[in-house]
This record gives sequence, structure tokens and C-alpha cells, in this order.
Amino acid sequence: GRVQEGICLRIYTESEMESSFVEQSNPEILSTDLTSTVLLLVAWGCSSRDEILADIPFVDSPPIDSVDSAIRLLVDLGTLTDVKGRLGITSLGNEILDIPTHPRFATVIQHARRNDSTPAAFAAAIAVTFLLDDDTGIRLHNNQDPDLISRVGDLYEKIQMPEYSAINNAFRQYAARIGNDAKVVIQKVMDGSISISDIRSRVGPTLLSGFIDLVGERKGDASYG
Repeated sequence: GRVQEGICLRIYTESEMESSFVEQSNPEILSTDLTSTVLLLVAWGCSSRDEILADIPFVDSPPIDSVDSAIRLLVDLGTLTDVKGRLGITSLGNEILDIPTHPRFATVIQHARRNDSTPAAFAAAIAVTFLLDDDTGIRLHNNQDPDLISRVGDLYEKIQMPEYSAINNAFRQYAARIGNDAKVVIQKVMDGSISISDIRSRVGPTLLSGFIDLVGERKGDASYG
């Protein structure tokens, strides 16, 4: 530590100076996912991309490509309609506005809630979105495991163990944000009314609605990549 007046010299490489010592960081809107923002703006009354860009007084205007990508995703999810550039919000879009998570995850939750009569599907939707949502801030020890079916089963097993009270509390808080029906479903898992094996079997079909834009069809073992 410095104990008297003097000169301090700090030496950096040229690349560090160029990357770390910029005068100011780039505005977050230039790199962030705008899906939630676009959905909210259309719900407020913006009826086209041009209205979003021209009529909303952003401090820094969002990139056009980012707005277009958000619109395409929201249309794929079934939350917006786009008829020759005129945007409208669907009933599903209105329903997921009150679910405090990314529209992908909110779509998964709402589809399981309203379209699937199996409580296990709703329980699967709550668990898998909790695990994928960066805002929950809680990860299980096997958070690098790409097998979401295993991770969902592991989550429901661990929240019933006293030593995992932090995960239990975070998961219950997440369910409470979704709604009272989500809290009820979690309790049914805890008391054994919904089996973990049934929940695991619903993970794949439940996720489909929120990731429909990423689904492909295998056409065979073509050699051209």
C-alpha cells in the first residue's frame, strides 16, 4: 500500500489499453436482447418497427437488426402478429406480459398452464425455466450437465432435502412470481401427488413451444454438411 507521496507507474499492453480503457462503455441497448422490450412496446400501442424506432424517446436508439430479430422471435412464439409490417399482440402475448421472465420461458409456462391438462407438464415448465433463467441466480451442483431432464429431476429431489433450503426457497419464490397455481403445483410435487418421473417425461414436449424457432428436421446423413 502507498504510505507517502510519490509516483505510481502501471504498465499495460497496447491491447489492454484499447479494450479496457475506453472513454465509456457501450450502451447496453446496443447488445442486449430486446424481445421483452418489443413485446411491451407493442402492448403499449406501437404498431410497427418504425414506430418503435421513431416514436419511443430512447436515450440511445436500438439497432434495427436487434428489433427485427425480436419481432421475428415473438411472431414465431405466437405472441405477436406481423401483417405487412403492422404489428399486433395476440392473446398469448397479453397473457405472458404478467409473467416476469423472458418471453421464451413465459411462453413455455403459459402453454403448459393453459394447453396441457397434465399437472406434470406445468411442473416441468416451472422447473426447466427456473434452471434456464439467468435471473434466478441459483444453480445446482451439476449445472454444466446439458441433460435438462436429469437437471429437472435433480431439482425436484433436492428441494425436498433440508440441506438444500437455499434452492428450495429460491424455487418457491420463482413459482410465486408465476402465480398461485404454480405454488400449488410445486406443493403437489412435494407431497407426492405428482411424480418426478412424470415431470421428467414432459420436459421435452413442454420446452417445444418456447423454442419453436430452433427446431429443425433431419433430412438424412447428407455429406455436404
